[in-house]
Amino acid sequence: MAEGKLKSSIVLILIAGAIIGMTGAFFALREPMSDLTIERIDAARRAWKTLGVRDYDTVYDIAGGIVEARVRADRVVSLTRDGLKATSHRLDDFTVEGMFDTLEREIELANDPSQPFGGGAQTTLLRVRFNRECGYMERYLRAVGGTGRSQTMQLIEFRRTSPSEPDQTTE
Repeated sequence: MAEGKLKSSIVLILIAGAIIGMTGAFFALREPMSDLTIERIDAARRAWKTLGVRDYDTVYDIAGGIVEARVRADRVVSLTRDGLKATSHRLDDFTVEGMFDTLEREIELANDPSQPFGGGAQTTLLRVRFNRECGYMERYLRAVGGTGRSQTMQLIEFRRTSPSEPDQTTE
């Protein structure tokens, strides 16, 4: 009798796991995003460089926090997170070029089993959507299978500016 209950419990756990996995896959794959690859990053980077935009403002939702960056002459001059001045020794990670570099690192880390979300394509889902005309990243998703952990970056606003628009220089 105890053996029957154990088998029933195992079957229920497997069914629940399958349902959770399929639900996660549905939500991850339902968005119009593509697999993140170096080739897609390179194509987006070429589109971005072709535009020659050096002055712009971005607002991203990164892991539930609102990150605003003011970029002038390809350098971050002001960075806030949730309305507070953000400090980072890598401010340029928040430029469009810096986001491309971050996405490249995400691919490297996902393929390195020693990393927290590493282990290869069978366990880590990396999806991205780039703006078709300009190349900047509009949405990124990392989902680590079997862990319930995910990371998202969602563009809320991209605005071209002119170099003469006032900024608050970050040191």
